[in-house]
Amino acid sequence: MIYSVTEMSSKVNNLSKNSVENLLEIGNIFNEIKNNFTTQDYKEFLKQTHYVEGSSTIRKWEQIGKSYLKLKQVSELLPPVFTTLYFLSKLSDDEFNNLIKSNKLTPSITTQEIEESLNKVKNQSKTLPRIVIEFNDTVSFGVVKEFDDLLQNYSNYIVITKNDEFKEYVSMSNNVTILETTESY
Repeated sequence: MIYSVTEMSSKVNNLSKNSVENLLEIGNIFNEIKNNFTTQDYKEFLKQTHYVEGSSTIRKWEQIGKSYLKLKQVSELLPPVFTTLYFLSKLSDDEFNNLIKSNKLTPSITTQEIEESLNKVKNQSKTLPRIVIEFNDTVSFGVVKEFDDLLQNYSNYIVITKNDEFKEYVSMSNNVTILETTESY
């Protein structure tokens, strides 16, 4: 039997929505049994469903179940992918709502696309903190050098802007072969 494009796309959309709803239901069952049954019943459930207690898969199912109501409300927008549903279930309400409002949440969205979308929102709304470290006249170049060495370990995470005096002290300390200091700071 030959179907039209509209009929085929309708079938795919319905199957996707059913898949999402089934995945959400499974998560809800895992969450319910974990929270409302005895430990022995829980273990028997896991045995009968062939899951290993404490596995990451179980933790993911339970997390999806915890977010069941939030996800169920927009099931037609969700991708029929277990790992993506898990990722969505971990989002804060604000992050989740931003995805919906921005029309980014679609059945074809990937976890990577969600992360990229959230990072754009975070980067746009986030101002970087500013930390100022000021040395007084009594600081030695040895202390400055130790401080500079320490900061170099974090150069991938911290943007360091050094004033001329700081640079001069570091330069001076680089010319010293043995650095001795008894200063405390």
